Amino acid sequence: LLLFLVVVGIFGNLTTEGQLQLRIRPDCRWLPFVILGFGALLLGLTLAYLGESAFQGRYSAAVFPSIALLITGGIRKLPTTFSRTGTLALVVLLSSVGAVRNTREDRTQAGQVGAAIAQEVANGDHIVICPDQIGPSLRRVLGDREVTFHAFPEGAGVLIDWVDYEQRNRAADPKEFLDPILANAQGKTIRFATSFAYRTFEGKCEALEGLLTAAR
Repeated sequence: LLLFLVVVGIFGNLTTEGQLQLRIRPDCRWLPFVILGFGALLLGLTLAYLGESAFQGRYSAAVFPSIALLITGGIRKLPTTFSRTGTLALVVLLSSVGAVRNTREDRTQAGQVGAAIAQEVANGDHIVICPDQIGPSLRRVLGDREVTFHAFPEGAGVLIDWVDYEQRNRAADPKEFLDPILANAQGKTIRFATSFAYRTFEGKCEALEGLLTAAR
């Protein structure tokens, strides 16, 4: 439905007789929005491809204002008040379904991990996090519990230092990171929260898991 309205907005023409026509020649009033919106999307996709970057649908949000204006133009070109009102109501209704899903759907498993830890964690326990990127969301879930967080390669998972991030991650030594934690955690439980899917950490979190398993 939205794509149809975009096409109508770009190529549609409402005649003096009140009929909708689709023409090969686009409506020049909307071309700046087409160029701005789809140009931004094309540029982003090209750079992501050249940089071998990951892509999620939400990364294309830059195109949304232009798409919204083109959809509005398409609705305005529908021939009758009933068709315009009905189409607008249908767009709002269907979009609301997607909006509810987006606001309720978690993009992190921090809630599940935090709930599992919270069931058994005791004051003074240690939580090792690898990579550090999953630290902030996990800390928010666990709140103010009296536990000590250690985020690999450095820090406590509060903030992420992105300066020279790849270089520091590749240079970090899991054993050097873990040794002082083991020394300070005598008599306390160590919990390990990890994901092996993050770039610039290839093999590091797995190595950390192996060292923890051997030590404990």
